[in-house]
Amino acid sequence: MTPATTSAPATAPPAAGGELTKLHAVMREQLDDLIAHAEAGLCDCPRCRRYELVRDALLEVFRD
Repeated sequence: MTPATTSAPATAPPAAGGELTKLHAVMREQLDDLIAHAEAGLCDCPRCRRYELVRDALLEVFRD
């Protein structure tokens, strides 16, 4: 009898669907928090500076 060929190779990464969902939720929560903080106006605190960095990174795709 020949070995089954349907098994995943030893180097295959583990399935991370649930982990990705959790990661996305955490990132979204952090982004929402930064936006809520910055809505009152930028005050040059660490959270506002982080908001500006994140905003610039996200808007990079729209620059010419």
